[in-house]
Amino acid sequence: MSRDDRENFDSIEKIIEAYPEEWKVFKGGGEVGSKLETALCRFYQDDMPYGTLKARDGDPMDFIIAQLDKEGVFDNA
Repeated sequence: MSRDDRENFDSIEKIIEAYPEEWKVFKGGGEVGSKLETALCRFYQDDMPYGTLKARDGDPMDFIIAQLDKEGVFDNA
């Protein structure tokens, strides 16, 4: 998968499909892999407060996990 493909995910489901092993570890409570983390950050960057995106005012992964939980992704994928 090229870098351009990773930057253009239009759904969480496509991100999960692209990185199934990293998702399995992450969903099971393990560390998020770097490729999955990058894809999730890019997917949510427009919704994330700037300070959080830059890790100045909060952890980007905390924001992402809250969004995924709010959207029920952990229950469905």
